[in-house]
Amino acid sequence: MEEVLGSALVAFGVAVTATPFVRSLARSYGIIRPPGGRHEHSGPTPLWGGLSILGAVLLVVGLHPTLTLTPEILALLIGLGLFLFIGMRDDQRELSWQTLLSVQGIAALILLLGGVRLWYISVFTESAWRLDTWMFAVPFSFCGTPDCAVPVLGSLLLITWIAACVNAMNWLDGSDGVATTVSAVALAALAVLSLTADVRQPALAIIAAAGFGASVGFLPWNLPRARIFLGSAGSFGLGFLIAALAVLAGTKLATVAMVLLLPGADAAAVIFVRMLRGTPIAQGDTRHLHHQLRTLGWKPREIVLLHGGTSALLGILAFLLPRPWKIMALALIFVLLTGTLVAMKLILSGTPRKKSPEKIPLRQMTSDRTI
Repeated sequence: MEEVLGSALVAFGVAVTATPFVRSLARSYGIIRPPGGRHEHSGPTPLWGGLSILGAVLLVVGLHPTLTLTPEILALLIGLGLFLFIGMRDDQRELSWQTLLSVQGIAALILLLGGVRLWYISVFTESAWRLDTWMFAVPFSFCGTPDCAVPVLGSLLLITWIAACVNAMNWLDGSDGVATTVSAVALAALAVLSLTADVRQPALAIIAAAGFGASVGFLPWNLPRARIFLGSAGSFGLGFLIAALAVLAGTKLATVAMVLLLPGADAAAVIFVRMLRGTPIAQGDTRHLHHQLRTLGWKPREIVLLHGGTSALLGILAFLLPRPWKIMALALIFVLLTGTLVAMKLILSGTPRKKSPEKIPLRQMTSDRTI
């Protein structure tokens, strides 16, 4: 437990100290997000905040005195480094959504080569659906065995899970402090989960605690009114970290999905409404929940409290419920939330069915260029 708390405290100290320097660095390179469009800020705001968070995680985990860098953990760190590099590049020069989606697939493949596997998923009973019906032998990998076999169905689900978490977090990063707060809650849940009797993976608790501490250390600079944004590196990297740890922690996808239920339902509702309106899924708009709450008069801090509080309550519910009830609660709440959000978006959009929403310049579509 002392190592877990120490990891969180060191990462907090690194992030809170490094953020003003990163902010100055972004300004000096002109990595600034102008106001207007979908982004609800009144003045030019630096990006590259992900450098503070991911840099702190990589530093704490990479230099931890007792943490063994297993192939799985090494793959996770390589994936984080990839998102840090590509995300900072995206903040600087708008990469295409196809490129960003390809990077997410590559990051998932790095996990597979490192030995990360999805062998099964739990269903509505105590049984599970096995995902190793078809296997594929990977000749080149660093997973620790000469013949590294991967389950085909499990690999496809892993890639989908990584992309879903990465993009849900990316889409959530449109209002000050929201994505960082939700990430902190999810990583705190993963740290606690990794210490429970049925998981018992202190190494993962140390990594999750480092992510939690770094996120909290970044929050003073990111809460309304934000003085620096996560940027693509931050939102992509945090989504990847959460998704990968959920798989490594004994495939606890349902618990993490419960914590991320609100942003997940919002993403699903946005995609559904865009398809209903005939709008390209990757085209940015102002239909996300945080945008519409602002339309209804909510203040940025209230939006942060709603998302953070909802994620925390759902996380507690996930810990309290046994697995079959947890899966059923997850499915039911997701359907109800998604339906409510779809209705809300249709009512507030107020546009005819055949009319597309307002076009948004490419520079202001950053959060919605991947699906």
